[in-house]
Amino acid sequence: MNSSIKIAVLFFLQQTFSVFGTLRANTEVVYAESKNSIQESFKFISDSLPNKINRIQTLPSFLSETSALCETKDGIWSINDSHNPSELILLKRSAYYNWRDFGTPLLENHFVIFELGYENHDWEALETDGEYLYIGDFGNNKGNRKNLRIIKVSADSLRNRMINWVANDIQRLTDKDESVKSKPSNVDNMLRIDCKTLIGEIINFTYASQKEFSSRRLHNYDCEAMLINEKNILLLSKNWKNLKCNIYEIPKVPGHYSLEKIGSLNPKFLITDATQAKEKIFFCGYGPSGKQYIGSVSKSDFKNCKRKKIDLKPAQVEGIHFDQVSNQFIISTEARKSQLQALILIQN
Repeated sequence: MNSSIKIAVLFFLQQTFSVFGTLRANTEVVYAESKNSIQESFKFISDSLPNKINRIQTLPSFLSETSALCETKDGIWSINDSHNPSELILLKRSAYYNWRDFGTPLLENHFVIFELGYENHDWEALETDGEYLYIGDFGNNKGNRKNLRIIKVSADSLRNRMINWVANDIQRLTDKDESVKSKPSNVDNMLRIDCKTLIGEIINFTYASQKEFSSRRLHNYDCEAMLINEKNILLLSKNWKNLKCNIYEIPKVPGHYSLEKIGSLNPKFLITDATQAKEKIFFCGYGPSGKQYIGSVSKSDFKNCKRKKIDLKPAQVEGIHFDQVSNQFIISTEARKSQLQALILIQN
């Protein structure tokens, strides 16, 4: 890589991953006018349930069916569920911080789309352990799937693809025009990166108790939420039949596993995503009446289950993530006839 390309790549990475820098100078007015600045946000209390909406941001159309949220050092990640392209979508860290702290609007060029080669049967969950991203391809609304799986993709591989993509873009430009040496063309445009050749790992599983695979609505073998710990993945089921939640544990290593229930809880609504905060598991979802909820349960024994209604117009909450820096939660909702897809910052 020649020196001009190195300079341009460094410029792009600075634009992509810087947290405040010059962006802060451009947003001071917005911050001064905000009624809900970061200093006014709540301090996390382990027994509380957040339900106060702090900020709402409409998401781009390519996230109209956002189904999960997680965070790495690169930013906030999301996916769309079934009948959508097989894409990992990254909201750059600097853009997220400026929206969270100052209310700076999110634009399409604040996102990066990674096109994967794995089919999206029904991607419903997304988590990370810092080293890998885990895509939960286990949505099972009708209870008839026999190909439940978790796709494990290296976070470094995705980052390297992005860096190389920008470098190649700069090389193409400089080959055509020697005057273009300082700024890649994609800095001001949304990046779409072809990662179809990227090879990940597959964790396949079945539910040991499931014997019936006919298409039906009322069953207890759907799942849209998972959590990651040091060695294992926890799955939190979405029980259409009884509105309870079964908990399963599966190793993070590739293989085919038959899962036995290790616990359960009774949220009295359908769980669509989960996140960990302090000694609790927090989860979101909706009830049969269409009301949206956030719930919590003890991480150690799955006891003391609580829930609280979120004051939203008709929507469907699909993703939740606890932001440790601001001690707030972000949730995502998919598009509905009465409401566009959105990212929502929630405080207590």
